[in-house]
Amino acid sequence: MVLELLTMAAHRVGRCMLLQPPRLATCVLFLLLPLLLPCSASSSVITHLPGFHGRLPFHLETGYVGVDEETGTELFYYFVESERSPSTGPVILWLTGGPGCSGFSGVVFEVGPMKYVLEPYNGSLPRLVYNQYSWTQMASILFLDTPVGSGFSYAHDPKGYNVGDISSSLQVVTFLKKWFNDHPRYLSNHFYVGGSSYAGKVIPIIMKFISEGIEQRQQPLLQGYIVGNPITGSKIDDNFKIPYSHGVGIISDQLYEAAVANCNGDYVTTTNELCAKALNAIDNLMSEVDYGNILDDKCVRATPKPINEVSRSRSLLEDYIRLSEPTSYRYYLSFLWMNNNLTREALKIKKGTVGEWIRCKTGLPYVQDVASSIKYHFDLTTGGYRALVFSGDHDLILPFLSTQAWIRSLNFSIVDEWRAWHVDGQAAGFTILYANNLTFATVKSNKRKPAATLLLDLLTMGSHRHRSAGQCSLVQPPRLITCLLLLLLLLLSPPALPCSASSSSVITHLPGFLGRLPFYLETGYIGIEEKTGTELFYYFVESETNPDTDPLVLWLVGGPRCSAFSGLAYEWLNDHPRYRSHNFYVGGASYAGKVVPVIVQYISEGCGNALQRRFCEPNKPILMSEVSDGNILEDKCVKAAPKPTIDVSASRALLEEYSRLSKPPIRPSMNCASYGYYLSYCWMNDNTTRDALKIKKGTIGEWLRCNRGVFPYAKDIPNALDYHFNLTTRGYRALVMSGDHDLKVPFLSTQAWIRSFNFFIVDDWRAWHVDGQAAGFTITYANNLTFATVKGGSHVATVNKPKESFAMGKRLLQLQPLRTCILFLLLLLLLLPCSASSSVITHLPGFHGRLRFYLETGYVSVDEETGTELFYYFVESERSPSTDPVILWLTGGPLCSGFTALVFEVGPMNFVLAPYNGSLPRLVNNQYSWTKIASIIFLDTPVGSGFSYARDPKGYNVGDISSSLQVVTFLKKWFNDHPSYLSNHFYVGGSSYAGKGYMVGSPLTDPKYDRNSIIPYAHGVGIISDQLYEAAVANCKGDYVNPTNEICANVLNAVDNLMSELDNGDILLDKCAGRLIPKPINGVSSRALLEEYSRLSEPTARPTINCFSYRFYLLNIWMNDKATRDALKIKKGTVGVWTRCNTEVFPYARDVPSTIQYHLNLTTRGYRALLESYSTSYNYYQLSWCSGDHDLMVPFLGTQAWIRSLNFTIIDDWRAWHLDGQAAGFTVMYDNNLTFATLKGSGHAPISYKPKQGFAMGQRWLDRKPL
Repeated sequence: MVLELLTMAAHRVGRCMLLQPPRLATCVLFLLLPLLLPCSASSSVITHLPGFHGRLPFHLETGYVGVDEETGTELFYYFVESERSPSTGPVILWLTGGPGCSGFSGVVFEVGPMKYVLEPYNGSLPRLVYNQYSWTQMASILFLDTPVGSGFSYAHDPKGYNVGDISSSLQVVTFLKKWFNDHPRYLSNHFYVGGSSYAGKVIPIIMKFISEGIEQRQQPLLQGYIVGNPITGSKIDDNFKIPYSHGVGIISDQLYEAAVANCNGDYVTTTNELCAKALNAIDNLMSEVDYGNILDDKCVRATPKPINEVSRSRSLLEDYIRLSEPTSYRYYLSFLWMNNNLTREALKIKKGTVGEWIRCKTGLPYVQDVASSIKYHFDLTTGGYRALVFSGDHDLILPFLSTQAWIRSLNFSIVDEWRAWHVDGQAAGFTILYANNLTFATVKSNKRKPAATLLLDLLTMGSHRHRSAGQCSLVQPPRLITCLLLLLLLLLSPPALPCSASSSSVITHLPGFLGRLPFYLETGYIGIEEKTGTELFYYFVESETNPDTDPLVLWLVGGPRCSAFSGLAYEWLNDHPRYRSHNFYVGGASYAGKVVPVIVQYISEGCGNALQRRFCEPNKPILMSEVSDGNILEDKCVKAAPKPTIDVSASRALLEEYSRLSKPPIRPSMNCASYGYYLSYCWMNDNTTRDALKIKKGTIGEWLRCNRGVFPYAKDIPNALDYHFNLTTRGYRALVMSGDHDLKVPFLSTQAWIRSFNFFIVDDWRAWHVDGQAAGFTITYANNLTFATVKGGSHVATVNKPKESFAMGKRLLQLQPLRTCILFLLLLLLLLPCSASSSVITHLPGFHGRLRFYLETGYVSVDEETGTELFYYFVESERSPSTDPVILWLTGGPLCSGFTALVFEVGPMNFVLAPYNGSLPRLVNNQYSWTKIASIIFLDTPVGSGFSYARDPKGYNVGDISSSLQVVTFLKKWFNDHPSYLSNHFYVGGSSYAGKGYMVGSPLTDPKYDRNSIIPYAHGVGIISDQLYEAAVANCKGDYVNPTNEICANVLNAVDNLMSELDNGDILLDKCAGRLIPKPINGVSSRALLEEYSRLSEPTARPTINCFSYRFYLLNIWMNDKATRDALKIKKGTVGVWTRCNTEVFPYARDVPSTIQYHLNLTTRGYRALLESYSTSYNYYQLSWCSGDHDLMVPFLGTQAWIRSLNFTIIDDWRAWHLDGQAAGFTVMYDNNLTFATLKGSGHAPISYKPKQGFAMGQRWLDRKPL
């Protein structure tokens, strides 16, 4: 009979078909009411959706249900059937907050089966994928667009939109009656109502109406409700925002205390001016963060505020409806997807009912006619319905403290005390069970997990409530390897220690790092105690921004005995004196915060998150063991190292609990913070890594990140407060920072000891920003003490918040240091034996953008008595600085600046040869620079050339011998300051007068050969006639330097007149205007011909642009510009007008008549020294000479002549050498590794005329390949 009744009812309702016989006891009375109502429902099963690849892997139904015939109101819904067991699994009605937000938010952003692919929008339809954490895996869910006007719900009559808390709740009840009438098979399933935010206010109202229907036997199996961060409408919602904001570090102690004192617990309705002032300041601070998740960026709102007045709690909700990245970017995608015609057709949206789809329509006429829903909660729970109330622990819209407060106001007894609840063995939050089946739970916020994952954690809480801890789940990619941050570890050295008490290496590649390191890394050892042989290992990373001016930071890692990766390099600056003039700071975290002020007491400034025994050792309750005390948002993972067996103090024990990582007994899972430590253990104990880092074999066995318990360490400083106080009151700057999620040393502890100093506040508590977002909060006290929190930061905030920490450190370090520190560093400079100063140059006037090579300039003292300092330019090899040769390149003259070679010969820049217009000449990269294959030092030598100078005028009295000795002194000190290059092959190169070296171009060597070859050469190239040449041969007897008779002198005078018609440097070039040194009246000295070519940078008249000397003219202008001198760090007052070649200004003694004997000795020894003066290892010498075949200054014939005088055997006879298939010149190779080559078409400084050919020659020779 019942079956017949149900069948008859099915025919009466028309389209509402009964798909299966209902369960009698449940459905009979429920169906009586729908018989009296019109069956105004329509639905469609959706199998495909635009943007979702393939068929939907779940059952999706969409449709409309009429809930008000008079206004034609129809509510739109999405129904997803349980993927596990539709016939027995619960059915949940899920409502989205707002009011006015579409239920589609629940489908794709909360508990539903889809989510958007977060990729840059390219104009196509956003893509959807399956959500692996969908609640539809365990329950069937109805997502409803309510109230009318939200989503695709609509009313034919505009009056239908005038609804409120009560009327919209009644419409939902009507919806459910009709929907279950159309889906009677779900009547026997357990039924829940769930939702979050403002839905948390109306859900208990809806539940109340449904329960009343149940009493009349008209409804399904209602079991209870689920509300997340629920609005109640009471003052409680807003009142607890103040204590919550204080607890998470948004507002300061002082501001919180002012609010407590003046507002009398009412932070909603202000009663006095002081309270209003405090609340206004608090509102300003809270506006710096995202209310929905204070760890997220604060982004632009997607929906304008409604025109009509709203209550404070509602305004706060509307502020959270945001559009841009990160969370709201997906809202933006939903807007694009929902307003596409393909989507609307797929979802079966009725045309003409809704215009533009908006996720949250906050401007709807909606009346909040229920002041508070707390009474509804009380009635429902005491009426026997289960309630699960949960809160995200980083929600400022409705802080969990607010929810806790109204729950406590119900005065229910506690059944199961506050404890952690777990997912995959990890604390997912905390929970408490009250009488009347009311459960409250927090969901631990973690940006590494999507919101839906956290909701799944909550859903599994019931079945996993007592699940034991296990391994961290393998969900996320590995975290940052905490200790694999390459830290700047520097410290001033005691002056008593010698400069050579260290060893270091430049590291260009590391195992596991793809390609060359994109930063400068140096590792090394510093001996600090000879008696015990103690050596500290360090890692040095040079600033990537501006190494010549950026500060130095010594960074210490907590522990104690955590590797730095953590040491003090007591003598590092002694080996790197070029950094002594930099601002210097000491920083660190955790236990390092205790020893940092002790170190700073002696040397410098700065500190990190300090551990202070007096305030910072929390009484650790049992509940704290449920979370990672280093970051309460992280999973608590298995410790990698057992605690030490020796007794430790309480403060140390707390640290050891967090320092888990030396050698993991089992591999942590990838989402554990310690997984990075596990990787560091594996990486550091690999032989390849140790070789790369230049670790001394036999010094350390197994590398452990933290060696606590292995070595004795005396904690002989009870606390560091006195050190902090002394340093700050003495004028040193201090930055103390705390991660606001650190339970090990909570920021409240740090605030407490700072406040104990009683310093007055200079800049009150406020947000500090990164990329327009609040990155934390900060306060500045007198005595240059700054305290700052890092939003979302852990115990070591630099690990989990590197971007924010970088910004904080950068801003601190860019401030000017106190005078006390500068004086301190200068005093040490006076005491240190190594005297050098250098700067890294990243930009130069006239060069567009940042230099594309590493340039360092500086001075090295070579004579203390006269105060002589040689200036140099050092360009690091662009190929492989750690293995490529190092070349000292000298420029001819004598007294010509080394900068000549940098821009005209083998260096990395050229002047743009454009007509001079009065602006600074421009520089560009030289594609044929030898610095692509070698590191080169360009030296201004002898003193008086370039920017080299002497304080005492006597210092300029140098010659070949004394200036060479000064170069040797320079090299000793330079390599002492740059020990990483000591293992590189070293060469000395140059041209012209610098040719008394090893790799030389058109070298001046011996007047007998150099000058006597000029006449034969001039004849050979057609400058002089056969007759004149024959007269010279006949009358001068082969000596064209010192004529012994009048006929010879007359012939040579005629030859000189002819040669004066040409550019002696390159006979093919035009002879251009230039200030030439006149010949001596009597005869032709060996110096005269050189001086004739040593034209100064600024000629008497401007050369034409086609003249070779035009570049010298540009150089003179550029070098004498103030911007250039400032960029090159030239010491003011040391050099007046810069001239390229100071051949007439300073005295110079040519006290070595010939260098041929030097060449013979070097080559016949068969060895070459890797810096013979301070190394006992020798290798073969290799010598190379190259000559321009159009050089009249030092013709190649002269060079050939003196080489032949050595009587070396020819190994590879005269032949052409090629470039790009063309003869680039000719070459011959002798034994004793002597090679001679010409450069076709080149002049006196061959490489400056033929840079491409010169580069090819140099590369082949340096790479030990034949020309």
